[in-house]
Amino acid sequence: MITLVQKLYSKYSLLVRILFFSLLFGVLSFGRAFSVIHIKVHSFPIFITEIVLFISLPLIMIKGRELLKIPSLFLNIVLVYFLFGCFYLLNGVLDQNLFALRDFVLLCGYLLFLPLSFICFKSLKPVKLFLFIIIFADLIAIVIGKILIFGTHYFWLYGFISKAKTFQIGIVYGMSSAFLFAFYSYLNNRVIKSFVLFLVSVNLYMLIMFGERSLWIATICLMIFLMLNLGFKTMGKVYYKLFVFFIFVGAMLFYTNFIVFKSPHLNVLIGKSKSLVRVFTGWSSDHLILNKYDKPTLRGESERIGYDNIIWRSKIWSQTIEFTSGSYLFGKGFGYYPVYDVWGYQHPHSPFTDSNITPAHNYFLTIFYKLGLFGLALFLFINIYVFYYTIRHLKKSNSEFIKLVLIGTLGALVFWHVMAMFFDVIDSPPTSIFLWIFIGLIFAAVRIDEKAA
Repeated sequence: MITLVQKLYSKYSLLVRILFFSLLFGVLSFGRAFSVIHIKVHSFPIFITEIVLFISLPLIMIKGRELLKIPSLFLNIVLVYFLFGCFYLLNGVLDQNLFALRDFVLLCGYLLFLPLSFICFKSLKPVKLFLFIIIFADLIAIVIGKILIFGTHYFWLYGFISKAKTFQIGIVYGMSSAFLFAFYSYLNNRVIKSFVLFLVSVNLYMLIMFGERSLWIATICLMIFLMLNLGFKTMGKVYYKLFVFFIFVGAMLFYTNFIVFKSPHLNVLIGKSKSLVRVFTGWSSDHLILNKYDKPTLRGESERIGYDNIIWRSKIWSQTIEFTSGSYLFGKGFGYYPVYDVWGYQHPHSPFTDSNITPAHNYFLTIFYKLGLFGLALFLFINIYVFYYTIRHLKKSNSEFIKLVLIGTLGALVFWHVMAMFFDVIDSPPTSIFLWIFIGLIFAAVRIDEKAA
């Protein structure tokens, strides 16, 4: 009987790990297009991310003692944050507010990926598997990104791919590049090193082509972070080699996209670049507002839209703070949203897909207006502690491989955090989960390192 139970547990544990890494591969490769896959139970959609979490819950509870190897201070703060979210979930359920369930899952429920990640990355083998997954997923994501901005609607997968969002795919390019950069000097094979430089060059080209200025800022922050942690001299040489590769790879791709296939996407990029310059030079938005009778050129319209997106965010942020007035300490709770008056009202009409919810496009403000200063302080502590804990361990790491895993993971988190300040990263399943997965990976990698000592 005991043997049968052990066999069943072993198979169940293997199933959870297969589902976890399959989810990682699917979300990294296809972004939102993968995460919206769901089944319906009495017209109630249950998405693939929640299905994996639900199946994994027994393993998390069984392995609960292993979590005690994570620093107790961190665990206690995480527990308080989670219970605070549970309180607002209960309050929303009593009010029969399904939107409260949506908020809880995104801001607190996905926190369960932290212990799941910690359990799944129990040894070097799954950590190495993850590195292969993120590289292969990056290759697929490049194809997906190309189809989204240069592809044709007649492509047989377009119906599926069209559900993806470019900023989410762009985050994948940034996170994978963080690991590729971190391990470049560790590699000995010249062919593999050349492949790494080629892949990062393509990632950079796609990040530029997406035209999302936040992605450009996040890339710069990532490169600075890597120089600080891997050394200015080391990364200076890597960046020089990357520059040479990028010139050739970028020129080849640019020629193909804009000269051979004559893509009109270049006008959008020029417009967004100019609008960013105007922000830093202090040009007023009044110079760019066009009335409904205006008929600007495509390039002029792109420039106006690019600038208007910046103005739109500033208005969203100010109205979010106004909405929180009177609830600064503990927030408005889950299930309640500002009705933004920015070029037309937006009323939420569904807690699921196509919800019509307008996110705050800044994760600090999202947490602030839902959980107040108290919740924001807990969230900030969690993230600051992770960076402090990891950087402190880097100085005494026993394994060069684990050290690079930690640097790559922190680099991916840097990219994630920068993007989360400008996009609905924490409000979207395919991007929100990686905050907790990477934190779990960090604590698991440190545990592996300490065991090897």
